[in-house]
Amino acid sequence: MFKRAENSAVESSAHDAAPKTYDVFKLSWPMTIKAVFLHGTVLLDGWLVSPLGETSLAAMGLAGALGGLVLGVIFAFAHGLQIRTAQAFGTGDDVFRKSVLASGLSISLFFGLIGICATSWVGKKKHFKTRSSGIFNSRCQ
Repeated sequence: MFKRAENSAVESSAHDAAPKTYDVFKLSWPMTIKAVFLHGTVLLDGWLVSPLGETSLAAMGLAGALGGLVLGVIFAFAHGLQIRTAQAFGTGDDVFRKSVLASGLSISLFFGLIGICATSWVGKKKHFKTRSSGIFNSRCQ
């Protein structure tokens, strides 16, 4: 009998510690709104680019897919860094906090420089300049 009482006490404490639906909703609604806005902007971009033609719309779709992959990698590093930051502040170790800050800044600067270099490299392409200038000149007149 004594073992049954222990098991029921453990089960009831585990049941009380489980998150309620309200708690999960409190945490999930900002992420849901972010996802709706993200997909809404993709739909709006498609609607605005569609008058330019099928090729432009296909290029936007390809760019959206590649952008989604890049954002996925960036968000993965950001979430990992948030976990490490929480661990560093939870332990109270100053050296751990400084190492988390240094690694976070290093990763952010690295990805920022890659983005700037890629943007400037694509902007220097001759084909891109002639195609885009023709589209914008015909639209602005």
